[in-house]
Amino acid sequence: MIVIVVGLLTTPCALTCQRCPDRGWTAGRWSKLAVMPCDIGTLSPTFALEAPNKRVALIIRQDKIFFRDDTGNISSREMLAYRPGDELLWAPDSKAVILSYCLGAAGPCKSVVSSTGGRDEPSVTEIVQERFASGHRDDSCFAGANVGALKWAHDSTEAVFVAQVELSPECATHHQGYFETFTVSLGESRIVAQSGMRASINKWKSIMGSSLLDGIRVVGEDTK
Repeated sequence: MIVIVVGLLTTPCALTCQRCPDRGWTAGRWSKLAVMPCDIGTLSPTFALEAPNKRVALIIRQDKIFFRDDTGNISSREMLAYRPGDELLWAPDSKAVILSYCLGAAGPCKSVVSSTGGRDEPSVTEIVQERFASGHRDDSCFAGANVGALKWAHDSTEAVFVAQVELSPECATHHQGYFETFTVSLGESRIVAQSGMRASINKWKSIMGSSLLDGIRVVGEDTK
């Protein structure tokens, strides 16, 4: 099983979790397909997110995430750190999950791949940022773009990520909010497809979370 971590710098939950539904989660700020727990440490001490196969799950206890296997055993080894505002997206085959965490309202956001088996995984953030910044080498707003996860693809062997220029005063004159999408082959650690902002909107606007919708409002849908 693979876990992908994507990272944004305050407690984003303060922005998105003011009213926590009875189910204990809201949709993610990167992807509406993702689950953002919103009552950890307040309404409930733990949160369990079952995989699509209903046999394994992630268990969140305060600031730690553990894996529960198909026998019901919960690993004693912490898989990942948990922060309010993190969002989780299980792969359709139930063998991987993307965890997107936000460290601030504007950024930075990073992606880290972690495997329950201890296997080294690709540095998704660096792979995506390098491609996104390729035409803007001297622009720190592109080079340090936020990276988030949008969806899984191709039988859970690939995932679609977004690189976005942060929405901040520092990047106000550097195309703030502009984004592109990148499909990454996790096994090969390489980008296999790339779409500009307009093409990405045409394909996936219906599943885009608030961070990307804010970018669309700032940049406009007619951008390339």
